[in-house]
Amino acid sequence: MYNAEEYWNVRFKNEGEVWGKEQSLSAKLAAEVFKRYSVKTILAPGCGYGRNCLYFAKLGFSVTGIDVSTTAIEIAKKNAEECNSNIKYIIGDVLQVLPTDKKYEGIFAHNLLHLFLESDRMKLINGLKGSLKKSGILVVNVFSVNDPSFGEGVQVEENTFFESDGHCSHYFTKDELLCYFNDLTSITVREIEEMEEHGEKGLHKHKFLFGAFKK
Repeated sequence: MYNAEEYWNVRFKNEGEVWGKEQSLSAKLAAEVFKRYSVKTILAPGCGYGRNCLYFAKLGFSVTGIDVSTTAIEIAKKNAEECNSNIKYIIGDVLQVLPTDKKYEGIFAHNLLHLFLESDRMKLINGLKGSLKKSGILVVNVFSVNDPSFGEGVQVEENTFFESDGHCSHYFTKDELLCYFNDLTSITVREIEEMEEHGEKGLHKHKFLFGAFKK
């Protein structure tokens, strides 16, 4: 039985800063959108060890990160202290803590939505929308159906697979992503490529869908 807290604690304990210290490509693209719409406060659910939070903070955004992994948050807090960055971190399950009492001008959900089955995915999406201020900007980055890893593992729902380590991966089409956020105004939805190097996979390429929406 997959347990998100246990899975990510073990992974971050064993692999540390899995994806390195540099921000993701989607964080760079998100920052451009946030600046264009004068966003100042950002919520980053599923922030991991905070590499993207740190990037946003250095650009002058006020950042709050949430993650279920105590190990990841410990790393994130240490990195923030070393860089003298004022970032608020919360330990918690995004399905339980969203929507938040505070509303944010921007939300950056990086590689998060594809980790859930349909019912929890809908609950999370509603939580994200509920945490967003009116006219706020929601940015998501998710696996595309064109990702090379599509089809790996045991299929449990349409375009959704349980991998050998027990965690779930869902792969989105552009139309599906637009449908989930059809009550928001679409700013952009496009496929991007990013190289990653970690674990047994070594250097490999991912294809993601990057989407930005306005409430």
